[in-house]
Parts: sequence; C-alpha cells; structure tokens
Amino acid sequence: MVSSNSYFNSFYELFYTKYTTLSSIYYVLKLEGDFKVSVYREVNGENKIEIISEQNFEKCQFSEPVKILPINLLQDEKAGRIYFEITCSSEQAAFQEAWIATEENKTREVSLAITICTFKKETYIKNTLTAIFQDELLQTKNFKLFVVDNGRTLDKADFTQPKLRLVPNINAGGSGGFTRGLVEALAENVYSHFLLMDDDIELESQCIYRLFSLHEYAKTDLAVAGGLLSLEKKHLLYEAGATYNEDSKTRGFAPGSLTAANHNIDLRSSSSLNRLLVEEHIDYGGFWFFSFSKDVVEKIKLPLPLFIKIDDIEFCLRINELGNKIVAFPSMAVWHQPASAKKLNWETYYISNDLITYAIHYSIEYMDTVQHFTKVILESLSRFDYNHVEMVIKSFEDYSHPKSFVNFLLPPLSKGRVGVG
Repeated sequence: MVSSNSYFNSFYELFYTKYTTLSSIYYVLKLEGDFKVSVYREVNGENKIEIISEQNFEKCQFSEPVKILPINLLQDEKAGRIYFEITCSSEQAAFQEAWIATEENKTREVSLAITICTFKKETYIKNTLTAIFQDELLQTKNFKLFVVDNGRTLDKADFTQPKLRLVPNINAGGSGGFTRGLVEALAENVYSHFLLMDDDIELESQCIYRLFSLHEYAKTDLAVAGGLLSLEKKHLLYEAGATYNEDSKTRGFAPGSLTAANHNIDLRSSSSLNRLLVEEHIDYGGFWFFSFSKDVVEKIKLPLPLFIKIDDIEFCLRINELGNKIVAFPSMAVWHQPASAKKLNWETYYISNDLITYAIHYSIEYMDTVQHFTKVILESLSRFDYNHVEMVIKSFEDYSHPKSFVNFLLPPLSKGRVGVG
C-alpha cells in the first residue's frame, strides 16, 4: 500500500477553498497492475476518517494514466485535508507518480521571478538549481532564476540556461542581495510574481510548482510564507510564520518578541497534519521561502537596507499595512537550519535593526527601551557575558547617533567581528 497521507502530499482543502477559486479537483495516477484506490478526508479535532471514494482498476499501464472520480471541495467548516491510498491487488504491480488536476479555468496567468541571495554556499546552490531544473512539470511554467552572488565565487560558465541568470554583487548582505535580485527582475518587466529563497536550504521543487497553482487560482492578491522544516530533525516543522508580542511593539526590542506559528510540530502523525488546518494569524514570513506579487512591490517598494536580520520582518509589516494577507500555506516549506541552532554573539548587534523597524511601524517610548536594554545588560553582566554586553551597547549607540546609519548597511566594525552575507 502507498499513501499520500503526508505533509507534502496532502491536499489542504480548507486553505484552497478559502484562498482560491477551486471547487473541484481529481487525482491522476500512473499505475501498472491491479489496484484499489481510496480517497479520504480528515478534519481537525474529529477522530474519524471520511471515505470520499473507492475505485478498483485492473490491468493498468503507465501509458494510460488512471483518472480518479472528481472531488467536490467543501466550502465550509467541514473542509479538511484530503489524501489517497493505493492498494495492490495483483501479484506484481508498480506505482510511478500521481498529481492533482482540475478542469477549472485559472483566474490569472503567472510568471515568476525567483531570487536566491548567496554568500559562498556553492554546494547548497548547486543542489537547489538541480532540484528545480530536473523537475519536468516545473519546466512547463514561466519562471526565471536570479542568483545574486554576494561572495562572487560562482562561475558564470555554470549559468548558461535561458531560465537562469547569475548576478555578481557586492557583499550587501541578505537585504541587499534580495533587493538586487528584485531590481534586476523588475527591469525585465515580465514577471507577475516574485519568490525569495535563502541559499542554505534543501528544496522540494514541487513547492514552487504548487506556488504557481496557488497564485494562478487565488481569489485575491496574497503573499505566501513557506514553512521552515528543521535540517537537524527533518520531520519537524520549526516555524510557519510568526507573530509579534506586545512587548516588541512598545520597547523596540525584547527577547522572545516573536512567537513562531505551528512551532516544532512532528509531521509524522495524521493528528499533527490535521492541526495545520487551524490557520494561525501571522505578521511575517521568512525570506527562506516568501512569495508576493509585482503589485505589492510597486506599492510598498523594496526591502530596507538592513544588511542582515529583520529585513524580511520589516518588509512583511509593510505588506500588512497595505492590507494584503500573508498566508502560511501548509505543504509549502523548505528545510533550513532553525534559529535556535544559531547562537552567534555578533548577531546581537543587529537588534539595531529591530529598533529601526519598530521606530518606523510602532510608537516606542525612549525610556521604555532604555530600561529594557539596561535589564538585558545587567542580566548579561551577571553571566559574565561581556561580549554580549559590548554588542548591545554598540547597537544602541549606533542606532541613537544620527551619523551612524552606515553601520546598518555594513557589518559591525568592533574588533574581532566580521560580517556575513
């Protein structure tokens, strides 16, 4: 028996009926032999599995794909998560592939500019490009990849495909690299949507193909935040978007001010997968996999030049203020090192980017921020963590001094510190 009862292979009916015009889908399978194909629906909080359909097929051949009966999608709270199971009923049989299809017309044509900002992550970049260009279904879509090379270590001779372009760049950090990619893509004036992806991810190319379908059938303009799956424990969903606590809006910076949505969910059980049907409000999605329309860029402009850290958060806050929805869509995610695995002291300096972001979007009080920073400094001193104190103080000084804005465009300049892309 083969089942599509998994994170990537489930069809999250509740999300599709809420955000797209789809009302009917069907499965197409390539089989060889005799099979029973069953289609199921599960709903969060209900301990039952609904059988949508069961069909028997005999003497199947790969050359003649099997089409399963159409599924009428539910448009109410009964909508859930749909998947299929195929059971072999002959001595020998084989399953090759399956996909979801519809007879319904798209609401728009989509052309996608994908920007990857990289700094000396050659192996990751090679694997990502291989995954994308080996996906036969994806090659039928209108897209182009812009690889912005902040480290200038990639070989132009390896970037000769028509749908691929290498953009050598200065080490302008993540925000500068993503912005350069957007500028280059906008200059071609042919793309309706954009996708930003980190360089140090592991990618399932079907996520990009699925992203096309989502934009093509979307009811309204929405931004899509991909989930972050843990590279350390690949069955864990570490984060699918995040929200702000009130402290961060008043103090300008607070440890734990971001609350990850759907944090540390073990995706190996049906109950966990059904839990994802409960949509959580999110304020931002990380640039490890984040997509939006050209219309959004024309209205809110480009990311702030914050080198690294908080550039994706600030950009998403502007999207929220525009009134556009940001959706953490289940079954769209990449594997990435979780934030909890990165404990680098020099990153503390970039709380200055928090201060810039909060000063733009919220009404923070100066003394509230000073009192909070004083508490952080005293706690660090009690742990003899003098390096952390040094970074906190330098961050606040550079934020407070009007002539120090250059420090937010470049790495910290204190001795022993170096910047990264």
